Amino acid sequence: MDTSMLPPGVPLSMVPAGKPPPGVTPNLIDPPNLEAVTIGIGVLMIVLTAIVVSARLYTTFFLSRSAGWEDYSCICAVVSLYTYIGLVFYLNKFARHIWDVPMTWLDAAFFKQRFARDMFISPSTFFSKATILLLYLRLFRPTKWFRWTMYGLMTFMVALYGSYIIVNAALCAPAPGSSWVQPGVLAKCQKQEIYSVIQGTFNVVIDILILTLPIPIIMRMKMARNKKIGIMAIFGTGGIALICSLLSLAYRAKLYGSADWPYVGAENYIAIIVEIGITILCSCAPALFTLGRHLFQDMSLFASVRSRRNNTNRHTIPSGPPTAHSHHSPYIHQYSDKSHSDSSGTQGAVSSQHSSEKRKSAGYVELGEVGGGMSDTDRKLRGAAFGFDLDGMKPPPVRRDVAAGIMRTTDVEVVSSWEKRVVGGPKGLPTR
Repeated sequence: MDTSMLPPGVPLSMVPAGKPPPGVTPNLIDPPNLEAVTIGIGVLMIVLTAIVVSARLYTTFFLSRSAGWEDYSCICAVVSLYTYIGLVFYLNKFARHIWDVPMTWLDAAFFKQRFARDMFISPSTFFSKATILLLYLRLFRPTKWFRWTMYGLMTFMVALYGSYIIVNAALCAPAPGSSWVQPGVLAKCQKQEIYSVIQGTFNVVIDILILTLPIPIIMRMKMARNKKIGIMAIFGTGGIALICSLLSLAYRAKLYGSADWPYVGAENYIAIIVEIGITILCSCAPALFTLGRHLFQDMSLFASVRSRRNNTNRHTIPSGPPTAHSHHSPYIHQYSDKSHSDSSGTQGAVSSQHSSEKRKSAGYVELGEVGGGMSDTDRKLRGAAFGFDLDGMKPPPVRRDVAAGIMRTTDVEVVSSWEKRVVGGPKGLPTR
C-alpha cells in the first residue's frame, strides 16, 4: 500500500500492508489465520519423523549393522526439515491475509528471516529424495543402466536445488552494503516464485521416477509372486510422496502472482512441510519392515520356547528326592530316550531332511544357507528389505535371526533343581 496517500498523523501500525477486496474490512488485531494449522501440522511431522527415523537408525546401525550413505542423508534431511519448520513457526504471525498485516511488520528483520526460511527448502527436499536414491543405488548397483540412471538423476538434483538457492540469494538478498528495506525489494523477491513452481514440477517428475524405476528390476527377480508384490508394496509407499508433491505443486502455482502472498504462502509452506516429511517417512519403509520382522520373530521365538517348556512340564516330576525307581520316571526318561537316539539316527535324519525341505518350500532357509541359488540382485534387494549386510553380501555378524525368511530352531531342556543336585542334570552330567 502506498503510504504517501495516508492522512498525516496516522501510525503505520494501524495501516494494512495490502488493499482488501471490496466489502472486506481489515482486522489487524485478531483476524482469521492459519497459525494453529501450521503449528499442528508442523508438530505432527516432527513427532512422526522423529519416531520413524529413530527406529530406522536403530535398525540399520544396531540391529542389521548395515548403515550406509542413505542413512546419513536421512539425518541431513531431518535436520534441514526441522530447521525449516522452526523458521516457519518463527514467522507464523504472517499466516494471515495481506490486508490484516500491519505495515510495521514488513521490516528488515522480516526480510532476513524470510530469506533464511526459503534457503532451507532446497536442502531438505534434496536430502529427503536422495535418501531413497542412495538406497536404490545400493540395491541395484549390479544393474548398469539403473546405476547410471541414479548417477544422472542425483547430478540433476544437485543442479536443480542448488540453482534455486542461487536464485533466491540473487533476488531476495540485498547487495553488500545495501539495506534490506528499500523500495521494490518485496516485488523483486517475489520473482523467485516462478522458480518455485519449476522446482515443484521437477519434484513431481523425480517422484514418478523414484516410484517406477525399480519395477522392471523387481519383476525380473527370481522369487515368488507374493514376495514380489510385498517388496513392490514397500517401495510403493513413494506413491504417497508423489501425491504430496502434486499437492505442493498446486499451492506453488497458486502463490505465483498472488497479491495475498502471506496467506497463500502459509498454505504453500504447510504443503512443503508435508511433502518433505512424507518423503522422509516413505524412505524409512524398508528399515521399518526389517524392524517389524525382527520384533515378530522375537515374539515367535519366545512363544516357541514357552510352548516347548510347557510341553516338557506336562511330564510327572517327583516332588521329593529320586528313588531307585525314579530314574525310570517319564521326566527322567526323556533324557534316556535322547541318549538312545543314535539307534534311530536314520529315521531322525529322514525326518530332519523332510522338515528342512518343507521349510524351504515355504520360503525359509536355515542359518548358513542364505544366498544359495539367488542372483546378486535378489540378494541385494532382500538384504535391504530384511537387514543383510549389502556390501559384503553376507548376513550381519550378530542377530542373524532378524533376516526375513530365516528360521532358527532352539531346543530347550528344563531340569528341576533337585535333579541338578542329585542326578547331575541331563544324561547324568555333573552340574557346574
